[in-house]
Amino acid sequence: TNASDLHRVPDIDSSTAPATPYRAPRQLIPRYWEPRFESGQRGARLYGFYTESQDMLNRHSYGTQVVRDSRTNAMSYDASYAYRGFGQPTISLGGASHWLYGPITNAANQVIGELQQRSRAVSVALSLARPRFRTSSSVSLGASYQQYEYFTNPRPLIQTAAPFYRSKPSFPVAFLATGFSNVKRPALSISAEDGVQVNSTLEQDWARTDDPVSSRRGIVDVRGYRGFNFGARAHHVLAIRTAFGIADRKALGLFSAGGGSGSTVEIVPGYTIGGNRRTFSTRGFAPGSQAGTRALAAAVEARLPIAYPSRGVRILPVFIDRVSATTFIETAGAWCQRAPTPKICAGRPTSLRGMTSAGGEIIFDAAPRFDFLSRFRLGVAQPLTTGGLPRKPGTDVYIDFGTYF
Repeated sequence: TNASDLHRVPDIDSSTAPATPYRAPRQLIPRYWEPRFESGQRGARLYGFYTESQDMLNRHSYGTQVVRDSRTNAMSYDASYAYRGFGQPTISLGGASHWLYGPITNAANQVIGELQQRSRAVSVALSLARPRFRTSSSVSLGASYQQYEYFTNPRPLIQTAAPFYRSKPSFPVAFLATGFSNVKRPALSISAEDGVQVNSTLEQDWARTDDPVSSRRGIVDVRGYRGFNFGARAHHVLAIRTAFGIADRKALGLFSAGGGSGSTVEIVPGYTIGGNRRTFSTRGFAPGSQAGTRALAAAVEARLPIAYPSRGVRILPVFIDRVSATTFIETAGAWCQRAPTPKICAGRPTSLRGMTSAGGEIIFDAAPRFDFLSRFRLGVAQPLTTGGLPRKPGTDVYIDFGTYF
């Protein structure tokens, strides 16, 4: 063999097979689904399913979730679609429908009924991503349209409510979202490690009501991770998260606090619609336990590896890759500014009443199919404070999916 042969490009075999255009639709048929179980409001349970799919070139991807409230039988959903065929930017579409519940009281502060709010939203966004070897950043610009509808139980109470609650108010929204991350995720890790992740969102809302107004609100979410080598196959990790939200005195909507947080339907990096991924979450308390124009959440988790089975479970079509555990303490709350108090805040607390809980989780990274890993979390949360509620909630045992943060 001489030197010229080493640089010779081998002949390429020719093919007589007919060339056909690339077609993605058949690849977008869902291949799997995951069950959803979580705590709902006022003692209810939410149950349903989640599914997603994408084509082999990742030009098209989508995800959808549907859950049912065991107390009211109300249905909620989240759906998202992303198109990456242009390279940059990514085009995202989203839709959601959710329910919130709250008590109706009389002048003597006695509960005489329940106010039910159904929110619907559709959105579109353009996202630019800048991935690098050690960092990644993104910026997204988009718009959404949200509509609210109110009901009461018993139904005749709606006739005594303020005209706002009978008007089906709607709100066009423009938003700007940014994100930055330099976290690491080694192949055998149980968590993100050694870095920070910062997401922020700024919204401008307009109300299409009899009294047109506009308002702004913003959210900042900061997370930090630090790995420690204690001789296990993977690092132990200390994870810290804090989030803060603020709206002006003309607020058209409220931040809600409470409930767990699991897998998300994300329409753009750093901006989600729907309630399954909750920004101001605290395990052990029902979703929507508090609401206000200010919101705060903080959590500390210690994460440790337990085992790496990397095998199936007898004849079941489930493959367990790794098992880990988490202990946590966290708090969250929402309240309204003191003066001037927004109209939407009538009767709500004007000071922070933290909902604090502690507990632990056993986490299974498993594959319902051989090549697709999902995270299953079996946990218990013990509330440590009442959080301004009439009484402290009891111990909550739950199953959730995806990483908490």
